[in-house]
Amino acid sequence: LSFRVSENKPTSGGFTQFFDKVPLKYAGFNQTEFTDSGTRVVPGALARRGAYIASNVVLMPSYVNIGAYIDEGAMIDTWATVGSCAQVGKNVHLSGGAGLGGVLEPLQATPTIIEDNCFIGARSEVVE
Repeated sequence: LSFRVSENKPTSGGFTQFFDKVPLKYAGFNQTEFTDSGTRVVPGALARRGAYIASNVVLMPSYVNIGAYIDEGAMIDTWATVGSCAQVGKNVHLSGGAGLGGVLEPLQATPTIIEDNCFIGARSEVVE
């Protein structure tokens, strides 16, 4: 419902501006907050607020949408995308350019789930 009633607004992304309804997850983080999160966020990686990203995760230049869940030890490699509400298990490597489908609507739709210790090859697409 928030997407339908909220207005887009300018948001600073450091190297650029965005015009969106949902702010970026790490906007305004300082060194202490990054250290406490235990997550490595490489320049060019974007995660929207509302995504859960566990400790010991590496986000290469990638995109993680709202509602996504990324568990400990995962690597989201360059140009990989994790769709809204997709679930990534522990120690998963989502290779370069791979994508996981997302689902926000309809509410009864089921998310894409990658279980623990999986390797998803480059340029692969996994959808529901």
